[in-house]
Amino acid sequence: MCELNFIYWVYKPTGEDIIDKSIYKYWEYIMKRLLILSIIVFGLMILIGSLSAQTDTPVIPKYDTIYKTDTLLKTDTVKTTDTVTVTDTVETSITNNSERYIKSAFELMESNKVWINIVLTAVGIFVAMFSVALAYITYQSGLARREAREETENVRAISEELVNKINKECEEIKRLKGIAVEDIKDAAKAKELWNGFVKNIKETDEETGEKLEQKGIEKSNIEEIIKLIPEEDAEKAILEYEKILIWMEIEKRPIDDIPIDVHMTMGDNYLNVENYQRAEKEYGIYRDKKPEDDEANFRLALSLVHQKKYEESLAYWKFSATEYENGYAYSNWGLALSDLFTATDEDKYLHEAIEKCKKAIEINDKNDSAYSNWGLALYHLFTATDGDKYLHEAIEKYKKATEINNKNDNAYSNWGTALSDLFTATDEDKYLHEALEKFEKATDINDKNDSAYTNWGVALDKLFTVTGEEEYLHESIKKFEKAIEINDKNDSAYSNWGVALGKLFTATNEDKYLHESIKKFEKAIEINDKNDSAYSNWGLALYHLFTATDGDKYLHEAIEKYKKATEINPKLDKAFIYLACVYSRLEDKENMLAHLKQAIELEPNNKSIAREDEDFKAYWADEDFIELTKPDEESKDS
Repeated sequence: MCELNFIYWVYKPTGEDIIDKSIYKYWEYIMKRLLILSIIVFGLMILIGSLSAQTDTPVIPKYDTIYKTDTLLKTDTVKTTDTVTVTDTVETSITNNSERYIKSAFELMESNKVWINIVLTAVGIFVAMFSVALAYITYQSGLARREAREETENVRAISEELVNKINKECEEIKRLKGIAVEDIKDAAKAKELWNGFVKNIKETDEETGEKLEQKGIEKSNIEEIIKLIPEEDAEKAILEYEKILIWMEIEKRPIDDIPIDVHMTMGDNYLNVENYQRAEKEYGIYRDKKPEDDEANFRLALSLVHQKKYEESLAYWKFSATEYENGYAYSNWGLALSDLFTATDEDKYLHEAIEKCKKAIEINDKNDSAYSNWGLALYHLFTATDGDKYLHEAIEKYKKATEINNKNDNAYSNWGTALSDLFTATDEDKYLHEALEKFEKATDINDKNDSAYTNWGVALDKLFTVTGEEEYLHESIKKFEKAIEINDKNDSAYSNWGVALGKLFTATNEDKYLHESIKKFEKAIEINDKNDSAYSNWGLALYHLFTATDGDKYLHEAIEKYKKATEINPKLDKAFIYLACVYSRLEDKENMLAHLKQAIELEPNNKSIAREDEDFKAYWADEDFIELTKPDEESKDS
């Protein structure tokens, strides 16, 4: 761990250390000067005393020369060895030496009175000066202690700041070190991926692979690598492009280093291999650089539509259409609105779609795609309103589209679907046979049109219903198989395949077809868990298993599937009537009547179905059932 705690210790003097040093310095300074001052004062006192003795005070004789006789008269004159003579009058006689010595001592003291005063004065001055010095020292010590505390706090603050700063720097170093380690790991991984790409390319294009291997990742550059992107082969181009991105990641090169036109080209390549998410990304990068570019907006919208991001695509279709009067953008704008209706079930989008297609044709009346998309919007209006007129109008638009462009496989396929539904609406077989012709034409033009094969299979299934000939069922299954061979994500093909297998069970009474059909429904739901028809038909297969095996568990499983279908699509009347059938078998009158009522509200024809279906036989004589299912004319009369 990167911690520099020692720096705090280096900058950590205490207040006591500073005070001790300060007091020592002050003591040393003052005591030296005090000593000098005392010597000077003492000297001056001695000098003053000397001067006083010479003028006022007698010279004191030595004690051994003062008294030589036992009797000393007052008037005696004593001569000493000294040069100074002292004459004194003595009033009394002193007879012994002790008395004389005592007397002499007092006299000595009296004569030395000046000296005693000098000494006492000197001592007093010294004590006074010492007291002043001590007070001064105490005062200075207090100042020193306060300054020491302040200094200590300042030093501590500076030390902590430095420690924090350096520790932060250490943390940053650790972080950068961690990033560096990860970068090394990423680079190693990228190199490994690079080598894998080179190996794969060598397997398909040995010459290109060897070039890359010889150059090595470090010596390559974007310009050289981009030259290796093939122009015609989308899959190879994508391999090369992925390799460029890996190399750029290793070299930490920004995406802007790639020429802008390369992003448009690669968007097209990803679109061609149906990698719509990557196509969106490449077109998006191009459009960010050139937001006003018509093609960038058009293709970005196209990549979004393929991902079912219909609402998100509208802004780009609108820009391309309105800013550049692009008829094809108007047409696709209309198609996106139709798809948005499919996703939301809101009719308003269909009317808007028709307006966009009309605008596209105003700009260019030879725009076959606009006619085809217009027909699709009308077809959706038929499914939303059950108005046969929309079917006839849709067929006219598909016909016009194929007149303009007889290679428009989608127009032929949608035309066939409209004819198939027209048969269902009118019960006229001729429409079914015409529908089969249109599907065959569509697949002749484009044998990769999985939707055409799926709808062709549905039409053949209807022919079986009309004729009862099993061969139509087997043919329809072949069409579903072909559709899934082309596109294994076609949930509609799986669902309708399951329906055909269920009908084979009805025709042959062989349980194996029911189990196979359930597998197809499961697959359809796995691809698209919003496929309400798949759930409803799955429930029907389980119901048939109940009738075949008399296993009640299948009834309860069927109820789950039907309810799931109605959750997804509350307008799916057949799911409600199937639920009513199941509850009738379970002798649950309340639920039977409730679901039958919902089915009739959505589709009045379910009244006659209920009156004739054997599943409701137990309630045919029930007053509530009779009241609910009686014909409309009787209802009005009552």
